[in-house]
Amino acid sequence: MIRIYQDSRGFLWFCTNVGVSRFDGYQFTSYAMQDRLPNPTITDIIEDGNGIFWLGTNASGVYRFDPRRKAADENSSKPVFDSFTVDDDKNSNAVTRFFKTRRGEIYLATEGGLYRLHDEEKEKIPSHRVESAACAESIFCRDRSGGRRRRRQPLDWASIRAFAPFA
Repeated sequence: MIRIYQDSRGFLWFCTNVGVSRFDGYQFTSYAMQDRLPNPTITDIIEDGNGIFWLGTNASGVYRFDPRRKAADENSSKPVFDSFTVDDDKNSNAVTRFFKTRRGEIYLATEGGLYRLHDEEKEKIPSHRVESAACAESIFCRDRSGGRRRRRQPLDWASIRAFAPFA
């Protein structure tokens, strides 16, 4: 078990080295390589405001998964996982964590830097490098009393690279 995530409908998602599983309170639905999941090691998952799930991998970037969309084959009921590389640097495709702000913006912590998921803007802005995944996670720590975010280091928000999967 790498990560557990609860989506907007209350379902639990389990990220593992052999895929991702969803528990609806009664039964598990698992997605693995035989279900067209290209890389089985899923490190994190997050749901965007449109009900689309983004899955982070240990080496292959991210996958976009819309549970309502099925494969184009008439005889197939298998799900579709769209694959996106985060950047040319291989370390940037090792996603360690997703974060969502109160405004719904999604950030990716990778071994190569911190990225913002941005599907409207086509341009990339300079990267904010992080020393490790633990450092990236510390940037987004929440204070239990009041929900304020704390940072161990100053973060120049304008220097975070935009990850535009639809560019």
